[in-house]
Amino acid sequence: MLSRIRLQSTAVYLFVFSINFETIKIFEIDFLITKVTFLYLFFTCLITELKLFNLKPTLNIFFPLIVYFILLTAIGYNNINVYSDNYFDLAFLLNLISFLLLVNIFKKDPLLADKSMIIYTYSTVFICLLALLDIGTTVSFERLTMFGMNSNYLGFSCAIGILVLVNKLNGLNFLVKAIYLFFIVCLFSTLILTASRTGLFFLIAGFGAFLFFSKLSLQNKIISRLLSIVFILPILLIAINDTLLYSRSLNTLNFADLSARDFIWLKTFEIISSSPIIGVGKTGYAANILEFFDLVLSTHNVFIEVLVYTGIVGFIFFMTFFFRILKIVFKKNISTNSIIFFIGLFVLMMSSQIFEPKLPWILFSYIVSDGILSNKKSYN
Repeated sequence: MLSRIRLQSTAVYLFVFSINFETIKIFEIDFLITKVTFLYLFFTCLITELKLFNLKPTLNIFFPLIVYFILLTAIGYNNINVYSDNYFDLAFLLNLISFLLLVNIFKKDPLLADKSMIIYTYSTVFICLLALLDIGTTVSFERLTMFGMNSNYLGFSCAIGILVLVNKLNGLNFLVKAIYLFFIVCLFSTLILTASRTGLFFLIAGFGAFLFFSKLSLQNKIISRLLSIVFILPILLIAINDTLLYSRSLNTLNFADLSARDFIWLKTFEIISSSPIIGVGKTGYAANILEFFDLVLSTHNVFIEVLVYTGIVGFIFFMTFFFRILKIVFKKNISTNSIIFFIGLFVLMMSSQIFEPKLPWILFSYIVSDGILSNKKSYN
């Protein structure tokens, strides 16, 4: 008979691995794969260990998010209009539930959190290998997408995978290192094809964090930094030269080209000014943004999104959650991965969104569980 821990870990691995394939439509049902793996995780936890649903140990983290979700729902319902009646964010609610379950599972077994990120990386590598075989690929505006996945999220996933594997290289035997280096090449090649500035900037920032915050000895850190300067930087520059990613990154640095994000932000602030205290909800935003564009566009910035949906009131609660996560990252015994993942989340929040995709909440769960374990280390 399978043990409780084995059942839970299997459910986590399946859920994490499936995320890269959630956009595949099966039987004309959206997100069917992740719906199935989420339900498997949910019922496995429900049957094997009810205390995994316990909010009490992490209530200070979850309370502001719960209040924000209630505000988002109530304000959206109050602003229903002929253009949008989508006031209830089911994807966000499911992400909050998975966030809670993963935190409670990871804090019991710290190795499970690291293994889950390796499993996610293998999933991303598999996606990249499919891309090399031209399976499931689509090129939109010269940018690679896989199974309809957003190019920026694909690029971000590749960056996550590269950093996870780099962090694991130390101490591995030659064969495993060679395999991991091959995986890194596949991930980096796909990142270039996505032309994702979000992925590239996170990769550079994350690699810097790895060199400065990793638990390597001083000698190994000096060697790592020299190697990065002598080898990795030239390879990076050569690899992206004359690519769409190179031109997009150069335009951002030289001309502050944000791919029309600045124009969206400008119009969004006009909407915010109409109801700065409680916002206009998802429904009100949809109706207002259609006055400027022919379709409902994402704000491409989480902080602005929170302001326009729930105003200053909701923004206060969300920032309470954000700063509590930041406080965890500054703890003494926090892992390098948590620091890197927080940097990635911040990059994502500044250029995309986090409430509906599942990956950000897996990263949040890693950081929170790591923070709980770091408290135990400090106590011991």
